[in-house]
Amino acid sequence: MKYLKMKRITSLILILSMGTAMVYCQTDANEPIEITETEKPTVKPVGLIAEDNFESGTWNNFWVRDWRQCCEYSAQFQSDVVRSGQYAVRFELDYLDGQYQIINGTKNNGTRSSANFGDYERYGKIGTEEWYGLSTYLEPPYDPDPCGELIFQWHGQADYDLGEGSLSPPLALYLEDGEYVVKLRHTDKRVATNNDLVVQKLFVEPYVAGQWVDWIFHMKWDYKGSGNGFVEVWKNGVQVVDYQGPNCYNDLNNLFWTMGVYKWPWKTCQTGEDFPACCAENGRPYDDCNSNVTNRVMYVDNFKVAGAGATLEDMKLD
Repeated sequence: MKYLKMKRITSLILILSMGTAMVYCQTDANEPIEITETEKPTVKPVGLIAEDNFESGTWNNFWVRDWRQCCEYSAQFQSDVVRSGQYAVRFELDYLDGQYQIINGTKNNGTRSSANFGDYERYGKIGTEEWYGLSTYLEPPYDPDPCGELIFQWHGQADYDLGEGSLSPPLALYLEDGEYVVKLRHTDKRVATNNDLVVQKLFVEPYVAGQWVDWIFHMKWDYKGSGNGFVEVWKNGVQVVDYQGPNCYNDLNNLFWTMGVYKWPWKTCQTGEDFPACCAENGRPYDDCNSNVTNRVMYVDNFKVAGAGATLEDMKLD
């Protein structure tokens, strides 16, 4: 196991509160449905903000299912594999799912099965302190693959009006050739490209399929080298990352959190070229890998998100 440990500094305590929120989910016809304030989940104004153990067997209204996912099987509630209680979410991704984008005329944005934690204007703000926790399970055999993927991430929202393009996520949990990799990217450049990003691997360890893993992430978002940014990570109750430093981008918009399988090397070309092309825009290779798997299945249970008032004890997963 590779473990990066750096000195942690005391963080500024901020209080997060939950006000009126609008969340939009997607129907089969791609029409948004508005969720009214009276339908909001019960939240706490300080510390723990929201949690979902998926026991309702339906999507809580703070989730937004990714409109780019393919099929009914992409994200389902099930009771065969659970961390606790009766239900967990099952995410499945097949290498042919990307064809759905071409058939339906959507932009070629990669192959994924995911759900986003909603209200992008309220969370992931520069200078705020946040906690996230969840349990994950990789369905066996989940063979190692040289083509990478990720299973949850904090993604930036590029400043498109300034000419910035979409960037790789500042913080994410990757699966790379049989290993968990917590990868961090940052830059203080006002309009950046992926070539401007400083990339660090904060934690690397072989994964084991068929076992539940409890993850807790604690961070304060800051892109400045002289700022107060930090990232802490616990895996199954053991701290594996203690990093102090910049951890995001100099963007006007907030970061957002998403969970599920995203395997970008399975992206298909606009022309409909099939796996394992690993191709993308402008006829250039998207990735130099050759994927040796054709299907991925993972499960998520016991999600929590909290603000600065929370503690590690608050975030322990049942």
